[in-house]
Amino acid sequence: MKPIKAAIISINGTSLTDDEKHMIERENPLGIALFGRNIDTPFQLHELTNSIKQVANREDIIIAIDQEGGRVCRLKPPHFRNYSAQSEIASLELNNAIKMAKLHAELIADDLHSVGINCNFAPTLDVATPMISKALKSRCFSRNINTTAVLGKTIFETSTALSFIASY
Repeated sequence: MKPIKAAIISINGTSLTDDEKHMIERENPLGIALFGRNIDTPFQLHELTNSIKQVANREDIIIAIDQEGGRVCRLKPPHFRNYSAQSEIASLELNNAIKMAKLHAELIADDLHSVGINCNFAPTLDVATPMISKALKSRCFSRNINTTAVLGKTIFETSTALSFIASY
């Protein structure tokens, strides 16, 4: 088997071009990162992820996306659920925020799994310091390091457990 290159690459559209197929076959990247430009419908996206696995000749190729919630969602309504920003989750009382974070992770994992995506570039674990940019503010759980750690760990562990279960 050809060695896997430690690279995650992107593609241009909603299906693989011949050049992209050849690049994946030739370079054997660790994974593919998907963006909004790669998504039209759930059926199309599932076909794309299957195509990537087939061309790579590997079921273990990473197919990743950034699906945090709030303004950072690549899978959007009407085909997918609308998710709260991490700052909205953290605005709840901590026990409720933990429950919400777990549910948030479970639902996102379900969406991703249904279309063949096996990696999420979330949660974001930046702390909302007073100097944080407006672009990052809603992506942060909290100004409190402990709250950020607890909620980030909840989402990470829930997502990881579900990914492990889904692979069997």
